[in-house]
This record gives sequence, C-alpha cells and structure tokens, in this order.
Amino acid sequence: MTVAMNRLRFGSQHFLTVILCILALSGCAGTAPNKGTDQAAVAAKTQSNQITPVMLALPDAAYEAGHYDDALHMYRELLVRDPNNTRVKLGIADCELASNDPSDANELYKELEGDPSIHARALQGRGIALLKMGQNGDAEKALKDAVAADPKLGRAWNALGALYDANQKWDEADQAYAKALALMPRSAAANNNLGFSLLSQGKTNEAIKSFQTALEIDPTLQPAQMNLRIALALGGRYDEATAGAQGPNLPATLNNVGFAAMARGDYTKAAAYFTQSVNASSSYEEMASKNLEELKVITGKNPNGPGGT
Repeated sequence: MTVAMNRLRFGSQHFLTVILCILALSGCAGTAPNKGTDQAAVAAKTQSNQITPVMLALPDAAYEAGHYDDALHMYRELLVRDPNNTRVKLGIADCELASNDPSDANELYKELEGDPSIHARALQGRGIALLKMGQNGDAEKALKDAVAADPKLGRAWNALGALYDANQKWDEADQAYAKALALMPRSAAANNNLGFSLLSQGKTNEAIKSFQTALEIDPTLQPAQMNLRIALALGGRYDEATAGAQGPNLPATLNNVGFAAMARGDYTKAAAYFTQSVNASSSYEEMASKNLEELKVITGKNPNGPGGT
C-alpha cells in the first residue's frame, strides 16, 4: 500500500555547508604541511575521505522522518566522497525502496549482502523489495534469513506478517506482528497491517482497535483511514464509517461501506451507499454500478436478505 506523504525540504544545502566547514576546520590544523613520505600522504587522503557517524546523522534523520528525496540527495553527496562506502549505499537502497523503486533497490541490496556489518539489514531490505515485486517465495527466504541473522529487525517481521497473511497462515502472522510491534510499537504501518490481518480473520473489533492505534500514531495514514471505515461498516457502524468523509475520498468511502454492508447481508443499506457513490463521482460510477448489479442478483435470490431492512 502506497502512502502519500508531504515531503518538505530538509535543509540539504545547510548539511553540505556543515560538511564543508568540518573539512575546512580539519584542514586548518598547523601552519604548513611537513614533508613526509608518500605513504603518509596516502593515509591522510584516505582519512579525509572517511564517512563519520556525524556525517550520516542528518541523512539518517531525514530518512526516518520520511523525507526520502532529501535523504537520497545527501547520501549521494556522501557517496561521491567515498564511492565504496557500503553504509552509505545501504541508505541509498533504503530510500529507493521507500520511494517505490524496488527493482533498483533489490539490486543494490544484493550487492551489499556480503558486508558482515550490514548483512542482516541488506537481507531485510531485499526481502521487502522482493515482496513489493511480487516474488513472495524469494522474499520469504530473504526475510527469514534476515531475522535469523538479527532477530531485532522489526521491518522484516512486519513484512513476514504480510506474507503469512497472503497465505492465510494466521498463527504465523500473529506471531510475526507481535514481534514487529514489540520492536517498534510506534509504527503506524505495523499497527495497520496487524489490523488488516485481524480483519481478514473476522476479528472486527480487534481490527478496529489496531487501525485506531495506527491513526493515533499517524493521523495521515490513508490506508489505515480507509481500513478503519471498512472495519466499522463490517461491524454495522455505518454512521461512524462515513463520518467526516468528503471531497475526493467520499465516493470510495461510500462504495467500500456499501460493499461491507453487502457482505453483512444488509442489502438495503448496501444499495443506498452504492447509489450515493455513483452520484458522488463519475469516476466511481462503473465500480459502484457493478456492485449494484451484483446486489440485484443476490437480492433476486433472497429479496429480504438475512440482514435486510
């Protein structure tokens, strides 16, 4: 699921200025260079090209804040400084993955798996990239290898939960999400995924709580917003499911609530919501109209419906 995010400029130019100041200060020590061996000169040059944790702090922070374009720009500036730095390359791969470029990210993660210092994180990233590419078998292997190498990789556990959901392995999914949330309880994405899993299992009330938690953490998370509305509708709470829906989201909300009502057997309500969806937007006319036709077929066989009013 793609989440639309507002990306504010993160002060990339300021970061580069800081780097330049650090270099200038390091170059000001002493009044004149002493004559030394070629070996000393090479060592000094190598030292000046090293990427320090301080230099990684700002692009890492930009990535964690969801400012992927800014983070990617800063990582690439660092890569110019040290083209072989695998930690910087890992940051670039993470940004590409977050920006929905899983194919390029996958290739870079594969290249990085051989570095022991980032082996587990590279496997985690590759597993998520493969999952986005629909290569579930390879994704599961990579993710299992990742958590075997480092059981504290919350994103890997979250992705495994999604894989288990796809195969309806509910017990494994529950365990994977439990581990993911133990490691990153403030992850809106993990709470949303858990809610989706619970809803798929028919645990509507538990799912509602998970979606609500996700939205408490990130009120802008659109998948959780829509999932919560669907869950409320599946629980028969139609007014709550449609409360506040307006603008471009209104037709989709009405259609989804209608579908939930139809799944409950509440056919009169379903017809009303499908009709409202058609009237709200021509872009949803075809989808909602098809749902209305399906509803007619169902009610033709069972006019009142088990939950009809």
